[in-house]
Amino acid sequence: LGINNWDREEWQADDAGWSESPVWIRVPFHRNSDDPGVVDYTVPGFFSRSLVGVIAEKLTTKKNDARYFHLEPYELLWQPNPATHPIPLYGEMYSSSAFRRAHLDLQRSPAEPGCTLPRVVVSLMLWSDATHLTQFGNAKITPLYLYFGNESKYSRCMPSKKLAEHLPDEFNDFATKYTGSQKVKPELLAHCKRELAHEQWRMLLDSEFLHAYEHGIVLEWVGDGQEMCFYPRIMTYSADYPENWEDVRVLDAEYQRQSST
Repeated sequence: LGINNWDREEWQADDAGWSESPVWIRVPFHRNSDDPGVVDYTVPGFFSRSLVGVIAEKLTTKKNDARYFHLEPYELLWQPNPATHPIPLYGEMYSSSAFRRAHLDLQRSPAEPGCTLPRVVVSLMLWSDATHLTQFGNAKITPLYLYFGNESKYSRCMPSKKLAEHLPDEFNDFATKYTGSQKVKPELLAHCKRELAHEQWRMLLDSEFLHAYEHGIVLEWVGDGQEMCFYPRIMTYSADYPENWEDVRVLDAEYQRQSST
């Protein structure tokens, strides 16, 4: 995604909102390598969209989606008869306890100075899934998809954002030059893939997103034209490969680190 010539024009269109930038990772080579030490490696062709830009586009222009976008969470209960206790039902993010806690925490927190606008949690749900690029061969990428938890799981069937976490074929030539062997060890590849994913997230969690996370984004809600202050929250992140198992903790730690600087 974003590195194929057949769809490059779509990704590079001025009105598409995508930007292309390189990603740098540090590759360690052990002391028994031909050239030991840590070497910087550049991965080109990283296409991404601003998270704040995606949120603003969704909330201000997608009028057909507004009727299905829940601005406030609620608790869904089932009581088969008056003699039984209500049973919580689980199925949607906007009726989950996590969303309700995020909503209550926001409402109870101090508002921005002079701001009396309604404050709304924008639930971001991210997941990645390894994808083979060809029917034959081992070339694959791991796209990252973004959904809004304010919408029903039955209606969010199209990804809002895709980006690639992919080490190019040239990486093998780069690594073998330093190791002196003909094949790169799986442990080194796993480490570099993890580092690449984390570096891409550091680029996505830019100062604009961190400011919106803490102070909100004032937007005119497309549903009724009313101005509101929207606060993005990363509610879930699912990954299906071992290199990403701790990404949620990394994302939270990265936000805390950048917020304190």
